[in-house]
Amino acid sequence: MVITNKLLVGIFVFCIFLCSTVYAGNSILVAEEEVKEVVFAGETAVFKLSISNSQDFDDSFRFSILNIDWEFETDPFVLSVDSEDIEVVEMRFSPSSKLGPGKHGVTVLIYSLSDETVFTEHIFDIRVIDFYDVISTTLELPNDINPQKQLVIKAILENNYDEHLEDLTFKLESDFFQDEINFSLAAYETQVSEFSVDFEGDVEEGVYDIVLKIYNGEDLLLENTVEMLVGYYPDVDETRSPESGFLLNRILVTKTNHGTSTSHELYTKRFSFFERLFTSTDPQPDQLFSEGGYYTLQWEFDLSPGDTRQIFIETNYRFFAILVSVLLILLYFFYNYFKRDVSLTKKVVTVKHSQEGISTMNILLVLKNKTNKTLKNLKVMDNLVNVAGEPTNFGTISPSVVKRGHSGARMMWNIESLEKGAEVIISYQAKCKVQVIGHLNIPTAVAKYIKNGRPIVVKSNKVKLFS
Repeated sequence: MVITNKLLVGIFVFCIFLCSTVYAGNSILVAEEEVKEVVFAGETAVFKLSISNSQDFDDSFRFSILNIDWEFETDPFVLSVDSEDIEVVEMRFSPSSKLGPGKHGVTVLIYSLSDETVFTEHIFDIRVIDFYDVISTTLELPNDINPQKQLVIKAILENNYDEHLEDLTFKLESDFFQDEINFSLAAYETQVSEFSVDFEGDVEEGVYDIVLKIYNGEDLLLENTVEMLVGYYPDVDETRSPESGFLLNRILVTKTNHGTSTSHELYTKRFSFFERLFTSTDPQPDQLFSEGGYYTLQWEFDLSPGDTRQIFIETNYRFFAILVSVLLILLYFFYNYFKRDVSLTKKVVTVKHSQEGISTMNILLVLKNKTNKTLKNLKVMDNLVNVAGEPTNFGTISPSVVKRGHSGARMMWNIESLEKGAEVIISYQAKCKVQVIGHLNIPTAVAKYIKNGRPIVVKSNKVKLFS
């Protein structure tokens, strides 16, 4: 039961003190047990008080508080104690809102309902603490606050009290955002929490308040204010739009300043020597650096608030590839147009000299197909000078034409077909006059065939004889 009319009770007890001539403190012995003697404003201090009745009769006792700044209740309201016995009463003290923090002595009068001269006093030491002294709060804010981006606020909460604090709510409030977390703190614990908040509405340069509040339920325990400085800030957004194709790479770099101050921007791109040869840009870079076989292109410019700047970079190998392809095609065409599909080799195998001044030579002509296809209608022609008589002793292939002239002989062989990679060996024997052997140049043989409607002539190697 709560004793509400504390002032009247205090006056009544004071009158008893003035009128009584007998103090029977020895008849009542008390012993205190602290349950909760340290409280915040609005909390209740709890004690247990043991009452010993030293009288020779049973008695009942009531309790009165002499401090008007405290609410007081007991359980039970009236305590009955047998003679020479001990009973326990629980006492709860609640400080008024006007009572400041500090250590307070609360006096309670314990008196007998049977004999008004039997009473005693007991002082309870209660400490009321300020929540501002219990929890230290610190906010860490970035130096440059950009309201266009998410703001991360670090809150450091420190319990300076030797008791566990629980069921607390920490709130941040400003004109542009608000957020809250629930937390508990062990004795002397330090806890770091992060708030990620987004600004709402238009924010101009200036100083704004952030209000820190700590609640226990709906009761506000602590409130502080921290200033937040929002100044001029650059906010440059860079986007890259790459595009890739066959032998083509493009990239469009776009920088936009969403902030409120001019930003000095620097953009660089690195290329190898080969890449640099085929790279074009718009606009041209402000500087070009070369190091270790690589080239670095650099653009440098100021970007005013709201401005956008684009840099276009293209590396295009297509023209080079087309040019190389055309050259390869032309080379392939000219190679196939002018290349010889056959080879013709002429050899003088043996030379025999007679006493009559005549040298007999065995001659070989080797015709080879160098292609992967069969060649048809080939002709092989050979001639000799300073011969004595017509050539003889033809091998497996005889000439279709042999003509004897005034100073030489001419022969022609018809080769109807020559398989791919195959070769034909033509042999014959000829006699030459000895007196010219020492300086005789044997003419080259010739092979002819038709390719793509055009006659092709292939000559053999030259052969020279020495005496």
